[in-house]
Amino acid sequence: MIEPMARSFCLIVLVLSLLLKSQLFAMEKLSFAAPDMPPYVSPDINDGGYISELVRAAFKSQGVDIEVEYFPLVRAKLMAGTGQVTGVFPLQNSAENEAEFYFSDPVRGNELWVFEDIRKSEEGVGVEASPFDKGERLFGVLRGQAIPVHYQPLNLSNQYSVNTNIQLLDLIDAGRVSHIIMDKYTLADVMVNNRPHLIGLLKPTDGPILKKPFYIGFPRKNPQSEYHVHVFNKGLSYLKSTGRYDDILEKHGVYEPDPVKNDKTVINVAAINNQFVENIRSLTDSFEKAHPDIRVKWDILEENVLRRRLMEDIATGESYFDILAIGAYEAQIWAEKGWISPLKNIDQQYNLEDISPSLLEGATYQKQIYALPFLSESTMAFYRTDLFKAAGVNLPEVVSYTELEEYIRKVHNPERQIYGIGLRGKAGWGQNMAFVSVLVNTFGGRWFDENWEPAINTPEWKKALTYYKNIMQKYGPPDNYKNGWKENQDLFIDGKIAFLIDATSFAPVLFNPEHKKIRGLVGIRNPPVESYPRGAYWLWWWGLAINSKSVKQDAAQAFILWATSQDYAQELIKRKGYSALPLGVRRSFMTTEFRNEITYADTVLNTIDKASNTFFTIQPVPYKGPQFVAIPEFPAIGNQVGAKIARMLKGEKTVDDVLKESQYLVKKIMDKAGYYKRQSVAEGSQNKL
Repeated sequence: MIEPMARSFCLIVLVLSLLLKSQLFAMEKLSFAAPDMPPYVSPDINDGGYISELVRAAFKSQGVDIEVEYFPLVRAKLMAGTGQVTGVFPLQNSAENEAEFYFSDPVRGNELWVFEDIRKSEEGVGVEASPFDKGERLFGVLRGQAIPVHYQPLNLSNQYSVNTNIQLLDLIDAGRVSHIIMDKYTLADVMVNNRPHLIGLLKPTDGPILKKPFYIGFPRKNPQSEYHVHVFNKGLSYLKSTGRYDDILEKHGVYEPDPVKNDKTVINVAAINNQFVENIRSLTDSFEKAHPDIRVKWDILEENVLRRRLMEDIATGESYFDILAIGAYEAQIWAEKGWISPLKNIDQQYNLEDISPSLLEGATYQKQIYALPFLSESTMAFYRTDLFKAAGVNLPEVVSYTELEEYIRKVHNPERQIYGIGLRGKAGWGQNMAFVSVLVNTFGGRWFDENWEPAINTPEWKKALTYYKNIMQKYGPPDNYKNGWKENQDLFIDGKIAFLIDATSFAPVLFNPEHKKIRGLVGIRNPPVESYPRGAYWLWWWGLAINSKSVKQDAAQAFILWATSQDYAQELIKRKGYSALPLGVRRSFMTTEFRNEITYADTVLNTIDKASNTFFTIQPVPYKGPQFVAIPEFPAIGNQVGAKIARMLKGEKTVDDVLKESQYLVKKIMDKAGYYKRQSVAEGSQNKL
């Protein structure tokens, strides 16, 4: 009797096992619909945003791949509800959603805050008589947004409803309301990318008045949805237990870190994920030994995420970070706006005179230094000497972009996963637009004419973008619209790119003998040029500055002085050798011994010397900055144009689409910021040839 029962039990287990395997087999690739809702989920941000990455990672941990398509929210929900996709995210808990979808376990969601315009109390600022001129509060709210009933100041008589977040910002900008209620991360994103003239002009007064988690929704009509929920929840639990969940939030800059509780002064540093920052971080123990009352906490972020997170903190009035990694674009603009503090009483031992004068000039506003540089760079080409030699190509010192295509055609070998060229394709004003800007410059174009009219829909831009699109599609690696400087650097190190155009600061990394696949096989050249050679060089530096809202000003300055000092550089050389030293910052280290060991040093320094903040376009322009426009609105402009160009590489837009749409949106941003109300703008032109 026992034996038949045992056989029956084994048979049941086998059947269940086969059923489970069949379900997993059927789930080899699941499809999801999501709205374009930055900064939470969007095709234009890193990995589709943190929610996309969490969903992908949770399912991946259970052996299931997913794909995400982006639609308006109503359509995304409809597609899930009708079975066209497996599910939809992000959703929030509501009776309507709960009736249609099974919910996953929650993931980090949004926060509603109340913001007011700090200008409304300033003399001479405001509009004609408004209800709040008499001390009353009038609230702008998003139509359909759930507001907690316990928030007493809000009632039906003092709220103004609109359909979009941009309209909310326009309401308060026009003085039609005194306050707006908005998710703080969405506010920062919309402000940075659509209404940059409002950055720093709104402050939180109440909040968070509501925190609402997000859920992944699986349609109740699908008989497999409950199992999909189970698999996702299991994966999410795994991510949390292993720390991967927190890592993803931190990577995207949306986490709220717990304060460190000890008796030391903790300074929080927000920095870019490059090798030179990693060198500083690795030597931080030396600083902490010399300053036992100070602890340094690092938040190292991808470039786009770093910039977004810093601007979010400024836009929402927060001050988590004490030290900010900023660059040539931000220093003077942020100093003028009061977002960073001047560095005071720098003693002679620091030796300011040793730092390149052009770098110090860019970090100085009204005769005060606001940042100290740790890295300087311009544009340079790196190539695989073995591949070009095998193809019979002898690269000249200077090559035109027109000639370049013929050279890289001969080394392009996708069957061996060797691609002819690596250029930045990832959207972002400091990513693809850094390269595209100098490409346009050398093709004879410019961002604006002397009257601040956009000059994008022009023959010069069309020629440059057509070249960029064609060469990337013919000879670039797959999915190159996803690749920023770091991804291309990694591909080159892995032996998969034959010719790479990027920053001179790549040299110490690519010449590192630890990279065995390219050891002894790297050559360097000046960047390619076209009709205006001077336009091909960008000029950039990274430095450290103090958040003006930090309450740890002295400790922050002590760290910045150490991290950019001669003593730090000497210790870096001792621990990691001359090759770890950034070029172009401190002149005292450019000794004969250094030049003999670092064979590429002179070429890099000569390239940096060719770059200039002026005369980088053949036509006159009213702005400084070869790869950016030194105005507060440029991140919004660069990010949006960069997203359109990335979609062009993806095949979703034509060159003409990008030119026409970019011309319109840039004009709109500049008009909203008041540029066309100003007088004699052209008198400030930097390039009068």
